[in-house]
Amino acid sequence: MVGKEVFEGRMAANATQMLQGAVPNLNINLADGKPSRSASFNIRGTTSIGQGGAALVLIDGVEGDPANLNPDDIESVSVLKDASSAAIYGSRGTFGVVLISTKKAKQGRTSVNYSGSLASQKPTATPQFVTDGYTYASHFSEAYNSWNNYSSIPSKMNKTQPFSLAWLEEFKRRNDAGIQEQVTVDGNGNYVYYGNEDYYKALIKDNTMAQNHNIAINGSSGKTDFYLSGRYYGYDGLYRYNTDKFRSLNLRAKGGIQVTNWLRIANNLDYSAKKYHIPMTVGEGGNILRNIADEGHPTSPIFNPDGTLSYSAAYSVGDFIMSKNGKDTDDGLLRNTTSFETKFFNNTFRVKGDFTFMNKDDVATRIRIPIPYSIKEGEILQLATQYNDISKYVLQERNLFTNIYAEYENTFKQNHYFKGLIGYNYEQKVRESVDVSKNGLLTNDVSNINLALGDAITASGNYEKYRIAGLFFRANYAYKDRYLFEVNGRYDGSSKFPIGSQWAFFPSASLGWRASQE
Repeated sequence: MVGKEVFEGRMAANATQMLQGAVPNLNINLADGKPSRSASFNIRGTTSIGQGGAALVLIDGVEGDPANLNPDDIESVSVLKDASSAAIYGSRGTFGVVLISTKKAKQGRTSVNYSGSLASQKPTATPQFVTDGYTYASHFSEAYNSWNNYSSIPSKMNKTQPFSLAWLEEFKRRNDAGIQEQVTVDGNGNYVYYGNEDYYKALIKDNTMAQNHNIAINGSSGKTDFYLSGRYYGYDGLYRYNTDKFRSLNLRAKGGIQVTNWLRIANNLDYSAKKYHIPMTVGEGGNILRNIADEGHPTSPIFNPDGTLSYSAAYSVGDFIMSKNGKDTDDGLLRNTTSFETKFFNNTFRVKGDFTFMNKDDVATRIRIPIPYSIKEGEILQLATQYNDISKYVLQERNLFTNIYAEYENTFKQNHYFKGLIGYNYEQKVRESVDVSKNGLLTNDVSNINLALGDAITASGNYEKYRIAGLFFRANYAYKDRYLFEVNGRYDGSSKFPIGSQWAFFPSASLGWRASQE
């Protein structure tokens, strides 16, 4: 188990990234470093052959994604690795369980805590590109000739820049003469390039800024207590153009009241909102660094003398410089848990229950436009003309969770300790999504699908609903705190399976002997 110290004073977009490497044998797999990225949690290494499997993550007893949590709200994280302790969670606990508990109100007077940080971040490992144009061109020629057994001379540098031995000789002459002019025009009005461009440096910032602000108010007075918190995180993005800006907001309100000496009622409201701009490349390749490697020739400047993009620039960094192509995501999550706890017979018998609703609303808008460029004075061409569209994806999830269980705990004749638990769990999820796209944007500044006038319209959707229910129990017995016995079981049902195969029983048992007590 790890405590809140893992998250305090650290600058990261979400709690998942902070947990990576903090808990022994908890493997957190992130596809990349995007601030909005969720992760897969793995506890015992390889799970099943072919299908794989991930650990069940519970936040205050309810399944959830730690990427939506305010890291400053987390009190502790514990991992159930062995089959016995996870058995009570049924089939979904097969690959282990991660339990995350959020902070509660502290006893005593009301307190207000604020913490904030501003950080400058920079890439730690960057590719090394050749940025001297003549060196790049001569090496390109040598590599091409070698590949073709020195029987062929290239006519182009990949796709975007003409090549000839005469041009290479002229490039060398200009270098030796110290001529700084990088663009000339031939007799046909075509641009001829002798550049020394650094495409990577032109795209990636040397540093970017991130900020994090947390505020928490908590207190208690007699029979009532409360905990209020909020977090704002902002990341300014790594790119100079069309940057990957990220903003997130977390709010939490927890409170409880001791109605009688045997009944307590509590409520826990959690809200999360995230906005992220994801820049895109719409041409061939699809990945900006690959496009720079393929077509970002240092011999070709990014801009022509008239301010238009060169062909190489349009093929590589043009999507970013135009600042149009990309996806904007707007994700919201609202979760509320109402719970009760009762105590009877000197706290030997307890009944607890909770009801949770969780609503998730995600919207993603994607815009793709052709990239204008020029290879000749006064002539504008378009790259990736097949992309001139806008799409909108809307996802709604409506989740219900309820748990109720009773436990009895007592010691008989000083030597016999017994604890038993029995309970019921029910979950329901309804997930619906719609994805619509339309081509023929009226202008490059379109942000609404109504301003797409083309005939190519695509629409798709998805709907799913399933329910999970389970009866579970656990019994512990200890004699003189020396001989230990535990048995667990869960009768699990899922609507995902065919009728007749929807229910299964998952038992476990364990024995222990404490030799030190002999």
